[in-house]
Amino acid sequence: MHALRILHIERNVKSLPEDPRYDLIDAGRHGEEAGFACAAQSLTVHDIEAILSREGLSPDSISDVLRELKQTGSAQVQASPRIGPNIVRAWFDTVLNPAIRALDIERGLLQRRNWTFAFSARALELIQPLGQRFHSANLEQFREMNPVAASELDKHDALVAELQSSVTALFDDLVADREFVDLCDSLLAPENLGKLGILDISEVFGAYRPDARYNLIAEYVVNNTGELPAYYATAKLWNGHRDALLECLTRLPRVTARYTAVVEAAEGLKGASGNLETRLRNLRQELSLRYDVPLIPPDGNGAGA
Repeated sequence: MHALRILHIERNVKSLPEDPRYDLIDAGRHGEEAGFACAAQSLTVHDIEAILSREGLSPDSISDVLRELKQTGSAQVQASPRIGPNIVRAWFDTVLNPAIRALDIERGLLQRRNWTFAFSARALELIQPLGQRFHSANLEQFREMNPVAASELDKHDALVAELQSSVTALFDDLVADREFVDLCDSLLAPENLGKLGILDISEVFGAYRPDARYNLIAEYVVNNTGELPAYYATAKLWNGHRDALLECLTRLPRVTARYTAVVEAAEGLKGASGNLETRLRNLRQELSLRYDVPLIPPDGNGAGA
């Protein structure tokens, strides 16, 4: 439930009939006057109209309030919670800026079809639900005050979960595929390793257990890994046979079906990621201009994007 303020407006008893004035009490969060309350006295009708307009009330709603004031001398108005520069600064530094940066990185990975899947964790390392990555009281407050953005964030995070499930299923089917295992065994045979200048398989996998070798190769395949730098122990093996191994994604029937599902899930996430980033950028700009808060603090310590 959203935190709401109650604006109490009453006719000032000392004002003259020909020049009615009004007092306004801003009851703060949930209308609790005992907590935070601001008062303004002797306001004109035009003052009240301007205040209600700044609070975001529609022209029709403002007309209704003014009519009620004229008829009864008092009115109550629900208004959005009051925020200020300090809250906006906290949202920028702990929610908006890091989320925008993460979404930008995310779409680049999705474009390259690098899901950053790690077989040891059975999870995507850099494509994660934002609600999990940036979970904090500030995020919860931001969500409460910005329900449309919160809805898009939830949609994004649900699609991340769908992609992770699809990638994990692809990995499991790949390492279980007999043709893939046979191909790996062939490439790891001493005579084929020798052609790459590898004297012993331990040069490639080091401390990995023999049964984990297929997992590591499958991780590279699933993530559409590019050419590896020479300092990777697996660089000679992967770079030498990368094309043949990646063909498994489109050659093995069951694996191909799983890969198609992954690509479809990624496309859905990419669209949602772009929409959410646009939403957050626009909201950040609006908040910055409204509350005179720079996108990045002058000391440069905020997470800029």
